[in-house]
Amino acid sequence: SFNDEPVLRVALTTLARHTRTPDDCYFCLWEGWGDINGGDQVCIADFRTGRVSGGPLVAPAFAPSVLQGPKVVIPSRAYYLFRGPISDLGDWGAADEWPGQPRRHMPPPAFIWPADHAWCIADDVDPHWAGIGASPPAIDELLADPRLDIVRDHPSREQPYHL
Repeated sequence: SFNDEPVLRVALTTLARHTRTPDDCYFCLWEGWGDINGGDQVCIADFRTGRVSGGPLVAPAFAPSVLQGPKVVIPSRAYYLFRGPISDLGDWGAADEWPGQPRRHMPPPAFIWPADHAWCIADDVDPHWAGIGASPPAIDELLADPRLDIVRDHPSREQPYHL
């Protein structure tokens, strides 16, 4: 899984060399992340003190036009759809969590692909693994990068899972 944004950026830097459209990519962000929608039900954890509280009202990450905009819907999931360059990863114009408090974290996108469909990353919220579909040269380059924990797999094999 690409829960670590710097590791995801390493993979995307490699994959950017294997597309004609690195400046025109799609990102799907799961609508179920609580802090995306904001509200008073979102808990704020202060890791310095160990306190968890409802804190101030957490603002939605995006304007209503985004939250009510295009979505990608598959069985049991819906995703906000963003479009832009690979470098937009995790940005997308997110609002402050509350006035004066920049948003500290954006969850990773569940799907990323360039407009030319040269590759795709699928990293749903539940599994501990991500799937990457790409050309053999792109996969070989990813496999050769020691900063990435990647193994070759085949769609006919059962996917790994946690107990």
